[in-house]
Amino acid sequence: MSWLNRQCPAWSSTFALLVSAVLLSAAHAEEPGFKPIFNGKDLTGWRLGETNLAGKTASDDGRFTVKDGVLVIAGSRDKPPKMTEIDTVESFDGDFTLRLDFRASKEANSGVHLRDKVFAHQLQIRDYPRVGPYKTLKNYKPGDWNAIEVVVTSTKARCTCNGELLEAALAIPDKGPLALQSETNVVEYRNIRIKAEGRVQEVKREIPYATPAHERQVLDVDSPPHAKKFVFVSTNDRRLPKVDVETIVREIARSIH
Repeated sequence: MSWLNRQCPAWSSTFALLVSAVLLSAAHAEEPGFKPIFNGKDLTGWRLGETNLAGKTASDDGRFTVKDGVLVIAGSRDKPPKMTEIDTVESFDGDFTLRLDFRASKEANSGVHLRDKVFAHQLQIRDYPRVGPYKTLKNYKPGDWNAIEVVVTSTKARCTCNGELLEAALAIPDKGPLALQSETNVVEYRNIRIKAEGRVQEVKREIPYATPAHERQVLDVDSPPHAKKFVFVSTNDRRLPKVDVETIVREIARSIH
């Protein structure tokens, strides 16, 4: 028993809680802009079919339950397995980064649907070495927690597991909810969080400073939150004429406001 436990057991418990809180705060501080879409307590923010699961710790079919901060998804017992999923109540139509941890039981099969329930728009979440499709991952930890990151830009998703590439450009719809699938055996999820990125605004406007020697060009303007930067992409191979920065900023500001 430590000196702190012997002298003041109550202080020991308080100290442990404070340390946990500090560590948790530090972990969150490393991910600015992210918000949880699973609160770790219940299924608020999710639905099964037309049933909103707000405040519930389990779905009526028992395949989706919350325990100790973890979303536990049980597989189907039918042969062949009957697939089902829970969807986010919120729809996502802009660029975003999704992060989560998962732990797959032996030969488990689940998935994250990205804006659609169609199989082709799903990132497979499985016991990868046994079930695939990513059987050669070096960093995958069987029976342990693994980290997934999905970076969505427009209608493409770049997906990694523990930093290893799963999908370079998975095609997905331009808007829709996210979903977690139940298929076979048990897959657990935790720390499901999302960060909305700057939405691309297309500016269809002829730029007045383009000279007659150049074609008048349409610019795509990528305007991240708080307008921290602009990225100009020409729609043809010609270079923009040399103009002063003040003119560019003034014309772009007029275009997006």
